[in-house]
Amino acid sequence: MNELERTALNEILRTVTYIAEKLDELELTTAFLKGSVDALKLRTDQFVSDPSSQEH
Repeated sequence: MNELERTALNEILRTVTYIAEKLDELELTTAFLKGSVDALKLRTDQFVSDPSSQEH
């Protein structure tokens, strides 16, 4: 393998690693947002089912 091929392969590996890291970040963000939505749904259900919780 010559120097140009090695450089190209390293760039490909760097790009694949970058994409994998971004996908991991996206999955973590999606999981966090899903958890937040689920928590809001539970809170909304409590709010709707218990009118006394509407007092400020």
